[in-house]
Amino acid sequence: MQITPELVRDVGRAPTFARLSEPHIAALLRLMKPNTLAKDEVLFRQGSPGDTMIVIVSGKLGVSLDREGKLKPIAEFGRGEAVGEMSFLDPAPRSATVFAVQPTEVLELSSAVLDMLRQKAPSALVALVTGVRDRVTKALRDADRRMS
Repeated sequence: MQITPELVRDVGRAPTFARLSEPHIAALLRLMKPNTLAKDEVLFRQGSPGDTMIVIVSGKLGVSLDREGKLKPIAEFGRGEAVGEMSFLDPAPRSATVFAVQPTEVLELSSAVLDMLRQKAPSALVALVTGVRDRVTKALRDADRRMS
C-alpha cells in the first residue's frame, strides 16, 4: 500500500489527525499495518478486545451497534477517516461492529506505537491523543443528542 501525498492530505483533514503536521501524518502512516477487506467483511465486532485505530485508505467502512442480536447501522466512514479510536487509547471491548461497505483498504495503528511516539516524537503524541480525545468527545455528544 503506497503512502501518497493525497492520502496524507486526506488523513490530515480528518478531525483525529487535524492537529498533526503532514510530515508527522506521513510518518505515522508508514508505521501502520495495511489490511484489505472484501465487501461485507467484518473488521472487528462489538465486544471484542481491541487496541488499534483504523485509517481508511480507500473504500468505505460501516459502523453498526448490536441491539438484541440485530445490527443497527449508525455511521459510514470513507477515505482518510478513522475508526476505533476509543480502543486505541483504552483497551476496553469494542463499542461497535465495523465492516466493509465495499472493498476497502485500511491501515491499522496499534497502541504500541504510542510508546514509540512518547520517546521519539512527544509533540506528535500529544497532537494525536488530543485529536482522538476531540473526536471521541464529539461522538459522545452527538450520541447523547440523538438519544435525547
